[in-house]
Amino acid sequence: MSHPALKLHLAAQGEELGTVTPTQQAVVVEEATVDDLRVAMQAALDDAGLTRAEVEAEARAGRFSSEDARRAWFVISSVADLVDQA
Repeated sequence: MSHPALKLHLAAQGEELGTVTPTQQAVVVEEATVDDLRVAMQAALDDAGLTRAEVEAEARAGRFSSEDARRAWFVISSVADLVDQA
């Protein structure tokens, strides 16, 4: 069972954002697979130098050892349910 996550990118046509009208913008939608989400979680944990359990413990304590740890928690808390259910 696939649980796609959507990532939106605004691709503006024009040289400067100030010169672009809403009709000149294209919305590009990319689907992330569960495997993509797993890779993102692991990359965030690797950047923090922590395990998932360590990041979860820091989140419960409300204190993160680094900005990378806080970012890892943001990623994990955003996608863990989708990854764990797959």
